[in-house]
Amino acid sequence: MFKGKIKITSEIHCDLCNEIVHNHFDCPVCGKKWTSANFIDLNEEKPCILHCDSCGADFITTDPPYADGTEWEEIKGNYK
Repeated sequence: MFKGKIKITSEIHCDLCNEIVHNHFDCPVCGKKWTSANFIDLNEEKPCILHCDSCGADFITTDPPYADGTEWEEIKGNYK
């Protein structure tokens, strides 16, 4: 089970609204680089759950999700 840091790169809708609409990350479970993740602003979730669209792995944190030092912990185990 993974426990550690995950760097998330988010896509915004436009420069005017700066609304986060999509996220990408390198999945530590399946190894897929720049995998697609949640289509939401992760700051709106408490606790925050990050989902890998490639393998189905889920990670949880109670820290600010986009901070570089955020610690994530793998949860579940029902992967493709």
